[in-house]
This record gives sequence, C-alpha cells and structure tokens, in this order.
Amino acid sequence: VTQQGDKITSQGQAITAVSATAAGKNTTYMQATEPVGTTERPLVEGDLWINTADNNRLRRWTGFSWQGAGDMRIGTTASAVTDLTARVDVNEQGVAQAKATWGVYLTAGNVISGVQSINNGIIAEFNVMAHVFRLLSPAGADGMEIQNGYIRVWKGSSQRIIGNGFGANNDLMDYFGPNVGVANASKSNAIMWMDQSGNAYWGGALSAGVLKNAAQTTVLTANPTITVGPFSTNGKTKVVTVGYTANSPTYTQYYPGRPESAGPPPPPTISEPAKTVTLKRAYAGGGYTQVASVPVSHGASVTREVYIPADASNPNLPGGGWEQDFNWSSSASLTYSDTLVGTGTFTYEANAGSPTYTISRQTLSVTSVEQP
Repeated sequence: VTQQGDKITSQGQAITAVSATAAGKNTTYMQATEPVGTTERPLVEGDLWINTADNNRLRRWTGFSWQGAGDMRIGTTASAVTDLTARVDVNEQGVAQAKATWGVYLTAGNVISGVQSINNGIIAEFNVMAHVFRLLSPAGADGMEIQNGYIRVWKGSSQRIIGNGFGANNDLMDYFGPNVGVANASKSNAIMWMDQSGNAYWGGALSAGVLKNAAQTTVLTANPTITVGPFSTNGKTKVVTVGYTANSPTYTQYYPGRPESAGPPPPPTISEPAKTVTLKRAYAGGGYTQVASVPVSHGASVTREVYIPADASNPNLPGGGWEQDFNWSSSASLTYSDTLVGTGTFTYEANAGSPTYTISRQTLSVTSVEQP
C-alpha cells in the first residue's frame, strides 16, 4: 500500500506542476454538466463551457454565472483558447488512474471549432469540431473534405463522393464522375452511381469480354469526333460506352462585402447552349446511322474558398470579403447495347458538342465490348 501511495503522490506532484502553470488562464470545458471548478483550477472570468447536453451550446463564465455566449450582456466575442489539464484519480479498488486532456478551441459569436485529445491510459481519443474538414494539396488541384454527411475526394477533372443522401436531387450514396462539386453531382453526369433506393449504374469504359475495341482523343478543338473501327465481330451483342469531359482553366471570383459569418459563397452558375454527345454506327462498309445520344451537363467545381479580412492594400477586397477559385466543367456518358446481328465489320463514331467557355482539358472516348 505504501508503495502504491508513493506512486500516487509522485504522479500528483507532477500533475500539480502542470496545474500550477495553467492556473489563472482561461479554460474551455466540454461536458454535459455545469462546471464548478476545483481548488487547483477555480473558474475564471472568460472560461467557456460547451454544453454537450444542449446541442454543444456555448456559455461563458462572467465571474458570477454561466451566460450564453450570444447574450447581449456579453456581446459578440471571439477568442482562441489552448487548454491542458491532467489529473490522477483513485477508483473504488484503490487503483490510480491518470487522465490527460489537451485542446485548442476557437470561438466567434455562437460558433466554436477546435481539436481535442483525451488519454485515460486505456483509450486515446482525438476529436475535431468543425462544419467542414478539408485536406488540400499545396497546389490546390486536389484534396479531400468531410462535411454535411459526405466524404468527397477530387483530383483534376474527377471526383468520388460517398455519403448519406447528396447531389442535385439528394438521392445519391456513391458517385464517381466529373469534378462538378457535390451540388451538381447527379445520375445524368455520373460514370458510376448508387442511390438510396438500392439502385446502381456503371457507364464507364468496360474491360470485360472477348472482343474489345476502343479509342480516345484529348484534342482541344471544338466539337471533337472519335472513330473506332472498322473491326470484325462474332455477331453477338456489343456494349458500347461513350464518355466526354471538358474543363476550363481555374478562375478566381471575389465577393466584396460578404461577411465571414455568412460562410463561403455558393458555386457560380453557368448558362450554356444545349449540347449533346451522339453515337453513330456503320455496318459492313455502309453509311452511318445515329443510334444513341445524351445531353451534356455543365457546372462549376470550387477548388478553393477563403475569407480575406479588410486590407486597404488589397485591390480586389479592400473592405474584406470572400475569394473563390473555380473552374467550369462539362460531362456526358452513355451506354448503348447494339443488338444488330451480323458478322460484317462495325465502325462507331462519337461526337461531342463542346461548351462555349475556354477549354483547357477535353476527353472523348468510345469503347465496344462483345461478350463471348
């Protein structure tokens, strides 16, 4: 017992040293019950309490009571708090248990964000409180974000999203296709999708089958055309897929006067003339016949958005506001099952109607696969 007591005393002295350093500084409490402070760490005016039992509502210690951080008697507040606490408790069996907590919290009005690490010697936790969590590459062309119930990963002109109901119609659970952002993701522009009703679709370039013929072009000229064939066939059904994507250079748009509290601006909107992707077939050296078509979808993909404080030397946002980087994107895909019976040669031609904006990247592909 004496040995255990000495161990507890030693741990307690180490904790006292940490507590003494932190005494007198503001503390942020994240718990369901009202903080009361301790002898080692009494409540200090300006301490913050995140009430986990009340939808993470933020309160502030006035020196006499806990008041809502939005209370008019306090006014709008903004603060940054670093909190370090550590303690040793002895449970009912007389066993010492150590617990350490570290956190960094930012508050602005009634909104709080931050990170927290908790370690009780058995389980270690790392918590992040934020509306949006992003991992961005230094170049800004690719990244990952978690928000509003979905995870989005993007690079270049492609993106993958997994979530619990997102997209233009709030019905998708999985999406792969052009990098048009979450709001513009839909079944019509997806290469692959899964929805909340249990339905699924794949419209990309297939690789299964015995006879496969494919072609792709990345020319930047308007209204590109690609041809595959003539090629021989076993006379069975051929699955033909066509994919088209186009992207503009990255543009920067400014929103002067938009307050930080309003959050990032919505993605820009684009108005384009109706364009289509068409598929034609020629059999046994004959002329072309159009067999399928699909409209081209257009949208904007936001790659960066940041609030810029007021700065008279900033020519774009002297009074502050939001800065947003984006690019225009267009896409279309179709799958056609060609049931024409015959052992003559087949040729397929795909054509895409290009958007009117400046194109920095464009891809058109056609693939024919004949099952055995």
